[in-house]
Amino acid sequence: MGPTRNALMGAIGLLAVCAALPAAATVGGPSEIEVVGYDAADHKLYILHHRHDASDSPPALQYFLLASDDPYRAIPVKSWYEGAEPHEFDWDAFEAKLTKLRARLSPLEAAPLVGMELVQKIVRVEVCYEQIPEFGDCQITDVEIRAAGRTARLQTRGFGRGEVLGIWKVPGGDHMLTIFRHIGHVDEGGYHKDELVFFEAKAP
Repeated sequence: MGPTRNALMGAIGLLAVCAALPAAATVGGPSEIEVVGYDAADHKLYILHHRHDASDSPPALQYFLLASDDPYRAIPVKSWYEGAEPHEFDWDAFEAKLTKLRARLSPLEAAPLVGMELVQKIVRVEVCYEQIPEFGDCQITDVEIRAAGRTARLQTRGFGRGEVLGIWKVPGGDHMLTIFRHIGHVDEGGYHKDELVFFEAKAP
């Protein structure tokens, strides 16, 4: 999931495949998350949020300040985007800064998926769009991801279920996270959507 402009432009082919799905709007597309790396000195975990849609917006750089009182709140890096409309965005400067950032960050440790347990339980079914009932019903699903004696929890709302893309451990700490891909997410009529979820702390 590289953050280059070429990768984003390559999403056009993916959008063509998704065009066969019903859509509530014309600018939608898949939404994906990339783990960039960890700044151990500042306790910052950086991610990129890629929106493959017709807006041609750049990836959104965010970080989690893991040493704070609210460690799992995503904080946008606004300074990288100030004063530029999407059609005026300086992609070369963005990629140069991103290359420098990656060079000073530590990679996360990928945890094996062997033994990981994914539990998905449909708790109810409801109309997806009141205004467009022909879109059908959405499944509301409670999801638990269990690995290494810990659990990550979330809830999905969409036309399908989902999958775990990976599990990572933050170097030098107890934080562990996963990226869950919602398949057939209700937003924009059924594109996939990634969600980053942290695992609960280990029981004492």
